[in-house]
Amino acid sequence: MDPLEEMRSRLESRINEFFMSTTTNERKREIELQLEDFSRQEGSWKQTLYFLSTPQSLANEYFVMYCLSVIENTVRIRWLTMSSQEQTELQSTLYNYLLQHSAASTQSKCPNFLRNKIIKVLTDIGKVAWPHSHPDFLNSVLQVNTSIELYLARQL
Repeated sequence: MDPLEEMRSRLESRINEFFMSTTTNERKREIELQLEDFSRQEGSWKQTLYFLSTPQSLANEYFVMYCLSVIENTVRIRWLTMSSQEQTELQSTLYNYLLQHSAASTQSKCPNFLRNKIIKVLTDIGKVAWPHSHPDFLNSVLQVNTSIELYLARQL
């Protein structure tokens, strides 16, 4: 098995175990520490971006939320120390994910709470990067907004 897929499988099983009603509080604390350890690793945001880009990414909403939380913490803590290439990769992957899973024609529509989390992370990036390293932030926001409005109009 591919090491990234193995990591994805381990993380996802931990998250599933965490939310099981039979999991004890002590075990939940152990899992929480393991998930925190992963999120503190230097390249964890790259791994979570990869996990989000896989076709089965929306199969487990808890897992997607965890991945987005890892990315959110990376933006909050490490954004200014990341290379411009890494910043662009993170930002464009999130925008593409959001647009792909918010489109009316998509089979794998993103639930509203996940869409809102992605928008929040993108807004956090805009707060840090605009206007110097992300001058097109407002245009990107308008593009996402237009895309979501079109989707909502088609639903009526």
